[in-house]
Amino acid sequence: MDRCPRVIPMMEHRFNVQARHYEQHAEPPQRLLQQLLPLLPSTPPPRLLELGAGTGLLTRALLARYPDTQIDAVDIAPNMVAYAQQLLSGEPRVTWHTGDAQHLRMPSPYPLIVSNAALQWVDNLTEACCTAWHNLTNRGVWVAGIMLHGTLSELRSVRRRIAPHKMSRFALPRLAQVENALQQAGLTVDAVQPHTFRLTYPDMDTFLRVIHEQGVTGGTARTGYAPLTRAELQQLRDQYTQHYATSAGVYATYQTAVIRAVKY
Repeated sequence: MDRCPRVIPMMEHRFNVQARHYEQHAEPPQRLLQQLLPLLPSTPPPRLLELGAGTGLLTRALLARYPDTQIDAVDIAPNMVAYAQQLLSGEPRVTWHTGDAQHLRMPSPYPLIVSNAALQWVDNLTEACCTAWHNLTNRGVWVAGIMLHGTLSELRSVRRRIAPHKMSRFALPRLAQVENALQQAGLTVDAVQPHTFRLTYPDMDTFLRVIHEQGVTGGTARTGYAPLTRAELQQLRDQYTQHYATSAGVYATYQTAVIRAVKY
């Protein structure tokens, strides 16, 4: 296959705008990163490819784990790349690239590809996995942390009650969809670690601001959520607080998984 669909364009814009604030509210990707690290190969590869590098959260962990490895780090959002370059200014082991991971054809394949909290934004999982297959050496490994269907289920439930006509047609993938896409691309899944956790936020304002900064309420201009009116937004706040409050604020559920796949 010569081309794959673009990563959702709205995500490029959203992460461009939020680059400098992303890591302040990135506890879910940070938790996912801690799940991902134990599945990385113990033998350092000479070079690796990181997809959806963002602000370099995973990049910095990879540099620490593999001190002699050269990293090609790719992200679709130029502002994310610029901010990550600033954070890692003068680091000779990283080469930064701005580009769409689904169209990416690197000059030579890699023994290791890594991605964290990025795969969920592609609009065709199988095509994205085909691209990764092309960029892997024989017996190359792809380790991916991904946000899954069920993330922020409480918020979707409340929105559906308040404004069913304004629901997003975008949906995070289910774990079975991800595994199937990897297999269709010719990759063999050899490890899967799903994880569910809840985070608590002190109030609704904080919660809504944080998930906006994370970009996890995604979708394109065509498939994303239609804006709520002021009255609907107040209903959302009231009903969410009524149903999902704790003594420390309000909670939200996150569904994630780390998957390791091999090209044979």
